[in-house]
Amino acid sequence: MIATSSNRRLLTGMVEDLTSFRTRSIALKAELRSLKLGDLSIDAYFRKIESITTILTSLGSPISNDDVVTITLEGLPDKYDNVSGIIVHREPFSDLKTVHSMLTIKEMRLKSRAQAISIDSTSSSPIGREGKCNESFPTGRSPALSQKWGLNVQSEETTGSISAI
Repeated sequence: MIATSSNRRLLTGMVEDLTSFRTRSIALKAELRSLKLGDLSIDAYFRKIESITTILTSLGSPISNDDVVTITLEGLPDKYDNVSGIIVHREPFSDLKTVHSMLTIKEMRLKSRAQAISIDSTSSSPIGREGKCNESFPTGRSPALSQKWGLNVQSEETTGSISAI
């Protein structure tokens, strides 16, 4: 077969395309391995992961489900360790959709706890959940301040007890 200049150009173009696909695939795999949750929500994190894996598949370099799940878990902060441990030890190994669901539930629980802590710490009431005073009052506190807080200060030098009215 005699190679013509147009055949050479076509062959050269195909080799360049393959090299370009391979280079792009390597770069995307590196990006996927370095991806961290950081300030992203779980949903945004998974959108990035799914976008990269879709492109890799279209380039002819698919990544197995197990590898994608493992890479995904490696990008999570320590607060997700307990659910990550559960995911890793499940049989059969979880698919990406199941992992996404489990991590979304964990994220919601973490946000709920953070809001509860925030509400508790910003409460203006000096009386806590158990009906105990959240404020420290030395014995002999002024009656005006005690009335402001709605407390009956029983100044007993030995105990320093305070009781709510």
